[in-house]
Amino acid sequence: MSSVCIFSIARRESQEGIEYFDTWEAFEGSKIEASGFWIDRTWSGNIGTLVDSIRRSAFWDRLVFTEEAQEHPAIDGQCPLDLARARIARAELAKQGLHIDFSSLIPVEKLLLYMYVRDEYELVPHFRPDAKSLYVYPIADYLGSGETTMDWITRLMRTQLLSPVRLINRIRMCKECGSGHLSFVDVCPSCASIEIKHTPSLHCFTCGHTSRKGDFELEGTLVCPKCQARLRHIGVDYDLPTAQYACRKCNSFAMEARIVAHCLDCDAKSEPEQLDVQEVYSLALSSRGMEALRQGQFHESFSVTGEGNHVIPAYFRQILHWSSVTHQRYSGMRFGVMMVEFANVSELLAQLGAARVYAMMNEYTLRLRQVLRASDVTSVDSAERLWIFLPFSSPEDIAVRLQQKADEWQPENAHPFKLHIRCLFAPRDVALGESADNIMQALLER
Repeated sequence: MSSVCIFSIARRESQEGIEYFDTWEAFEGSKIEASGFWIDRTWSGNIGTLVDSIRRSAFWDRLVFTEEAQEHPAIDGQCPLDLARARIARAELAKQGLHIDFSSLIPVEKLLLYMYVRDEYELVPHFRPDAKSLYVYPIADYLGSGETTMDWITRLMRTQLLSPVRLINRIRMCKECGSGHLSFVDVCPSCASIEIKHTPSLHCFTCGHTSRKGDFELEGTLVCPKCQARLRHIGVDYDLPTAQYACRKCNSFAMEARIVAHCLDCDAKSEPEQLDVQEVYSLALSSRGMEALRQGQFHESFSVTGEGNHVIPAYFRQILHWSSVTHQRYSGMRFGVMMVEFANVSELLAQLGAARVYAMMNEYTLRLRQVLRASDVTSVDSAERLWIFLPFSSPEDIAVRLQQKADEWQPENAHPFKLHIRCLFAPRDVALGESADNIMQALLER
């Protein structure tokens, strides 16, 4: 039976459902299955270190409360012990309704579960200047697998497993590497040199010459360097137009300087309007995220959900197996199976960042919907791979059209993506009664 574990320096006898510990090491050595944790005001250890240990252990999803208020993103709040026990019990009850293997969850599943067992949980981003994206989600960092936090959070938002709650900030990102570490520099519009200076200028009424004020100064007087006229009275001989930018490198003048965004991480230079815009939100678990957690369907980066028949991988295999077995008995049950895969997603993510890559994939998904029929069934089992079941149809014609869509459309000012399309047709390529796993494996190996 699990217990609420209390960290305290007070020596007390354990009660039913409660165990006391003075260190994390003592808890680990006890082999007790903790349902949650509570840290009382007497405990003198480092609370931050303790919470870090909990979140990186097998008890990463357990609720952690403190008796006194603490500023730590992985603590669930301050409350009395009785209230903590009630909330921990409620979280344990929520988990009992999920028939999943808690020991083998991937990072996406862990994050959804972490949010699921916490009532109305809001995943809040924290500003961190040393982070490439400037903002991080601390809990996602604890549960992640080394992937950049903002990349997979962007993916979860795009696939509607998480929904936005509050807009925290809107930041500009380097179009080359996705970094938010940018310096905006005034440069010369003619030669792009940073050696420019904002300087006053004079306008000679006699010949119309305009130049910086220093060019008119001669032995304590003002003389036009072009027509040699003496400029004695402002408004009569000359006037003072708006100050100009003077370039020391090319000696040109301009009323306005050019602004260039300089990436401090990859050294790329861009016009401000070319930068990617990243909106940073606090997030909540969506109804679709809850359903995905219950069904075990999480990889939706490349998806045609919303139209047609989109099913989880297990259902897709059942349909494919049923069709194969039916074909063994009824030869008229012809069908095709197709796998569509983005082959260079990892490369594009490293070059462009998640936001731009998934926007590209989403655009192609919209075009893919124009090709598929209402009777076709789709499913995804990885971030970049789509399966299509085509009843009573040969996949070759559709494969050609899908490839044409890819060839016709490539995003402007972006690296091209590579699409691999492989297909099989029953009865030509599939043995009678072949299992779904074998059919799909044959496509993977083609």
